[in-house]
Amino acid sequence: MPSLRELRPLEMKSILILGIFLFSLNSYSKDVSFTAKLKDMTCPMCASAVEKEVKKIEGFDKISVSISEGSVTVTGDNLSKDSVKEAINKTRFKVIKIKQNF
Repeated sequence: MPSLRELRPLEMKSILILGIFLFSLNSYSKDVSFTAKLKDMTCPMCASAVEKEVKKIEGFDKISVSISEGSVTVTGDNLSKDSVKEAINKTRFKVIKIKQNF
């Protein structure tokens, strides 16, 4: 493998552009997580209905449902609080409170 001094200017430029491109890909994809407290989610069928709707969100990655706490935690790329709330509200359950997890 040639050393950096042996690379021609065009090769150096190509390597630099590739590095910048790969670095920028990481900055566009941001894992975000929200936890929502729901009203009246008390059984596995309730949880299943919420899961089904949340999985339709663009960028969705994973969901964790706690029936005992009546809460849902959703994680994914570039999710918004509004998209999570809107998906849950399409079910018969309503979001009481939603917060972003840091």
